[in-house]
Amino acid sequence: MLTGQNGILNRASEAKNLNGIAQNGELVKLSAMDALSQGLGTITDANLKTALNSNIGEGKYEITGDATNGWTVTVDGQDYRVEATGGSVNWDKILEDANKNPESMKHKEQVKSSFIGIGTDGKPVNMDLWRTSKKGDGTWGIFSCESAYAWEDAYDGGIDDDGKIVGKIPQYIYSKEEERFVEVTDLSRAFYRCTRLTTAPEIPSSVIYMSETFAECKRLTTAPEIPNSVKDMDYTFRWCTGLTTAPEIPNSVTSIDYTFDGCTGLTTAPEIPNSVTSMSSTFSGCTGLTTAPEIPNSVTNMNGTFSGCTGLTTAPKIPNSVTSMSSTFSGCTGLTTAPEIPNSVTDMDWTFSRCTGLTTAPEIPNSVTDMDWTFSRCTGLTTAPEIPNSVTSMHCTFSGCTNLTGEITINANLDGSSKWAYDSCFDGTTKPIQLTGTCTILSKLAETSSNGNVTVK
Repeated sequence: MLTGQNGILNRASEAKNLNGIAQNGELVKLSAMDALSQGLGTITDANLKTALNSNIGEGKYEITGDATNGWTVTVDGQDYRVEATGGSVNWDKILEDANKNPESMKHKEQVKSSFIGIGTDGKPVNMDLWRTSKKGDGTWGIFSCESAYAWEDAYDGGIDDDGKIVGKIPQYIYSKEEERFVEVTDLSRAFYRCTRLTTAPEIPSSVIYMSETFAECKRLTTAPEIPNSVKDMDYTFRWCTGLTTAPEIPNSVTSIDYTFDGCTGLTTAPEIPNSVTSMSSTFSGCTGLTTAPEIPNSVTNMNGTFSGCTGLTTAPKIPNSVTSMSSTFSGCTGLTTAPEIPNSVTDMDWTFSRCTGLTTAPEIPNSVTDMDWTFSRCTGLTTAPEIPNSVTSMHCTFSGCTNLTGEITINANLDGSSKWAYDSCFDGTTKPIQLTGTCTILSKLAETSSNGNVTVK
């Protein structure tokens, strides 16, 4: 492990976060971790130097010491201590024993699998319970997305009477093809539709990909801790209707698209780290959610986020990093006030549709181009915002807004020959509305109301 002014690395496989590493101490820490992984828990002189060359650069550091006494790595005048062992598990001994007698590393019931599995505790894992695959980039996982079992669960074992999996997740698997142990990095689709699962197993700290992991586990009540190595959590915990508490999302995750989608039992959302860039449909359908988390400045995509969150009464601040808000907040019937829309946003189709509790619309910045269905069926809306000239599409924008009235300024740049761009814009409105502004097809917009209540000033 690494000790010194920049903290302690406790395990070889802990926190394989490759995002945002900039400081020398973190680079040395990363190198120690890589060397530990290569040496299966024990750093060698060669492995450490190889890792330092890769992460810092050859000739940009000084190193003294050996595997017996540990090493001192000096970068830009700062010293960092690297010890030879990564913990109490002797992976060299495990590998030696496995090579001498592979059957000894297998579960007593393991007869089918040609792989040897080792858990985080250094004990054998029954690999008959797993579908093991090698990805094109050379990494390994226990998943099925890229195998013949594309629509099946990567876990082939059973669920006991207590709602727990039989066996455990391996952190290392021994590949006879490569004649070495490799870390399990991919848990994509593991436990997919395990409807009897109530207790999640421990996730090894080597895992990077968790797409659709635990998806549709409807009896799962408590989520496992997500290790700091994970980057992809797309569709994770989707439709876990029994989940009441969300796990902490580590600052390594970059995408949480559809994460917690349909988790109707979730009442509190976790903090979103500033590593996340995409959260499309995150928390959608979380009807029990009453408060939204803060959206960090790293997020660009919020399509569908919080849609159908009927219990949400207050919207979070939208950072000026966000460019797309298609269907964001749609169906949030408890929302009474809309957030400010930053001038980075271009797409607002369906954004506040069916927000029946919304009484005031936000100002639309001169960056938005798409406003199809934006305020459709917002029956509580009485006043419309000014539509800027950046807008090029207004299909069904105010359709079904039965209480909308007064003067509306529309400067949208609409093409009268493209009827879809403005068709049904005021369909279903009933109260007097007057249109003004620089839009050249105001009369055609007025005609989209079948009640004759829309006129041009």
